[in-house]
Amino acid sequence: MSSNSFLKFIGIGITMFVVFIFTVTNINIIESGEIGIKKVSGKYDSTPMEASIHWTAPWVSVEVVDAHQHAIN
Repeated sequence: MSSNSFLKFIGIGITMFVVFIFTVTNINIIESGEIGIKKVSGKYDSTPMEASIHWTAPWVSVEVVDAHQHAIN
């Protein structure tokens, strides 16, 4: 393997690692009984995120809120 192809291999490996980290860090898991509320630029989205696995963009923050209904005695 020549030096040029080795550097290309290393470059591809680093790129794949960065894409992997970018993808994994933006995964949000919302459990049953919870809802997620997206917040972009200080404004909340009116549509809640249901229980599931969601991928969001890095500039979107997600607040997970407990949505269980509590009985009042």
